[in-house]
Amino acid sequence: MVQFSGDIIDYLIMVALFWAYKKKMENVGEITFFVVLLKLLLNGAEYLFSALLLPFLPLVFYAVLDKMSKQSIRRDVLLISGGIGLACLVSFLILSIQVSITASPAEAMHHFMNRLMARTYSPDLLAFPFKNFTKNISIIQLLHLYLSMPCVCIGSFQISFMMMIVFFFMISILAFYLYRCYQERILLALLATTWASILCPLSWILMAKGHSATHTFIDQWIWHLPFTLFGMALTVVTLQMCSKFFYKFRINSAA
Repeated sequence: MVQFSGDIIDYLIMVALFWAYKKKMENVGEITFFVVLLKLLLNGAEYLFSALLLPFLPLVFYAVLDKMSKQSIRRDVLLISGGIGLACLVSFLILSIQVSITASPAEAMHHFMNRLMARTYSPDLLAFPFKNFTKNISIIQLLHLYLSMPCVCIGSFQISFMMMIVFFFMISILAFYLYRCYQERILLALLATTWASILCPLSWILMAKGHSATHTFIDQWIWHLPFTLFGMALTVVTLQMCSKFFYKFRINSAA
């Protein structure tokens, strides 16, 4: 239940920013600060690298969809980055106060570094049960492991995440062709956001090696935060555009 609630909070970061852009709100920095701080206070640093990239995806989507100016994009990048930075600072100060109640400042800093390094590249700082495995596996091996994991399972039939990426790539080619034909910017916006969102799972798998190498039973869901969701959205919209194309083709042929 705790893990599930944490996952929902991660998605809420992105949903809140999509809502703000849809409503043409200017305070994206403040909204980013509150939702990121909420995530840090309730769910800590779980999937932190991925979560901190989520606020930028709505910006990518609406920057393409609405043809935002470069000045507006730069402003929003700074506002979102500032909101994220301030939220991390406030969360760190709150955690420091909590730890300092029972430990010295030096012990508190050791605790922070211990947990950070355990999730990235130095699990030897902890009595890690899988530390040898974590040290021996390479980044390429780790990425291959996560790409080969099943994304869709129907009985004995499985589709790996690698196959899904290839599928989304093929859909992307079709989507770009349809965009060139009909100039539907929703296709271009989803195309850009889908491939920008792949940085979210990759950032956690590659940067949090200590965690992802030893928590393969649960970290595989990171592909859905939110790359596969945008990939499916792109697929649905592209197929809708194809159906409209064939419908118009049949009408014109009948005429």
